[in-house]
Amino acid sequence: MPDKDKLLLGFETSDDAAVWEINKTTAAVLTVDFFTPVVDDPYEFGRVAAANALSDVFAMGARPHVALNLLALDSELGAEVAGEILRGGADTAHAAGAFVAGGHTIDDEEPKYGLCVFGTVDPGKIVRNGGAIEGDVLYLTKRIGTGIMSAAVKNELVTQQEFRPAVESMMELNIAGGEAMVAASVHAATDVTGFGLAGHLHEMLEASNVAAELDFGAIPTFERVWELSCAYCRPNRAFSIMDLAEEYVRQGTLDDDEFDNRMGVICDPQTSGGILAAIPPDQAEVFEREFERRAGRALEDRPHRRWRGGYDLVQRWSAVVLLAGPCGSEHLRGTVYLARGKVDFGCCVVECRRQSRHAARSQPIEHRLRAVVAAAQGNTARVDERAQVERMHIVDRE
Repeated sequence: MPDKDKLLLGFETSDDAAVWEINKTTAAVLTVDFFTPVVDDPYEFGRVAAANALSDVFAMGARPHVALNLLALDSELGAEVAGEILRGGADTAHAAGAFVAGGHTIDDEEPKYGLCVFGTVDPGKIVRNGGAIEGDVLYLTKRIGTGIMSAAVKNELVTQQEFRPAVESMMELNIAGGEAMVAASVHAATDVTGFGLAGHLHEMLEASNVAAELDFGAIPTFERVWELSCAYCRPNRAFSIMDLAEEYVRQGTLDDDEFDNRMGVICDPQTSGGILAAIPPDQAEVFEREFERRAGRALEDRPHRRWRGGYDLVQRWSAVVLLAGPCGSEHLRGTVYLARGKVDFGCCVVECRRQSRHAARSQPIEHRLRAVVAAAQGNTARVDERAQVERMHIVDRE
């Protein structure tokens, strides 16, 4: 029988990987992740998928050593396409300090690729998603909006040049963030992926028995993400995340449209997103310095806007983490407070009075994007709900 006491972390928690104790100084970190293409280039697809799979190891303060390929591909695409995907994965693993040592392939009409990764960590230094405390500073090491940008480029609403920063971000390893947070005595961390910023932050807060207040204007996003969210250019999964997030994100004084648009951003599912780390305030400068030294870039603030917060450092994306009290107290465990006043985002804002998102979700995405087309013809666009519905019916008849 297996020794269950050696399983330090399993599926019963929302942590990023399983952890198995090998001895008193070494634990194995095990994770697997794969998905369908988010970019057209096979080599870049391999890089994105590998970076995404390796991210779970870095988020736990561990180092990867060996990975196995998981590839599903239509045989008619040929060996060249398969080779480029695998080369992208191998190059990324090598950059992370790991080897790809085999794997498994199947014939499938829909391409899928990813890695099963083995890494190690000192059992006493495992970084979990629980452990944030009152006053910690939250850092996000990559911009968000990859889901929105992917939907936009597929529907030709942004150019390949506009999409390029998102591709570069998805290919970037989280090794710098993982090492920097360990150097800064991180209290808790996770990587932001398929449940969006809201979902992964909620998991951290719930596990830590705290709540958080977000300064929405300081969240780093890609160019045009706010505009596209306002115009309902959102992947369908975002709506499911928003439904769940209503239970733990507080609207506060925001009007319904503003709250819905902001939820579209923080609930956007990410591919190979950044590390979300709760850093002790007295270690904030250490984290920033170590991250910049390792990544070769500073942490990013929202484009076009400096953060109007209590710190001088414009690179910081910060949230005030609040100590949770018992049910009925001012701050409830696991809650995200998104109740700041409206902000000048320095970009084109598309104002739409629209159907509820539950109704909009059932419409093809091209119908939800008409406001973006209108926005491209001017600085703002106001779309009347009835006119929007009529145009949808016209398109349906075509």
